[in-house]
Amino acid sequence: MNENVIGTEVLKAEINEGFRADIVVDKKVLLELKSVEHVIPAHKKQVQTYLRLTRLKLGYLLNFGEAVLKNRITRCVNGLDQEFSAPPRLCGKMPNHHDLAT
Repeated sequence: MNENVIGTEVLKAEINEGFRADIVVDKKVLLELKSVEHVIPAHKKQVQTYLRLTRLKLGYLLNFGEAVLKNRITRCVNGLDQEFSAPPRLCGKMPNHHDLAT
């Protein structure tokens, strides 16, 4: 699998190395793959940075090292509309099927 290089411009100097997204699906969704015992805030921050640099709206942090399936997927969003009354969480666990029914 090839990683997708994320280029950026800093003070008019182009940087094409350093940021490597694992998978970008249809230029719409970023997937960052991990295999660690527990996701830490730095992993979520990494996805948020990639989303900001690519100007993508949606990303998922997929951790194959977690023992419990529901803890393996973290949804991250970038640039939500300001019309929401409550401040949205930028990265959070996916709701379980009971939460979706309400």
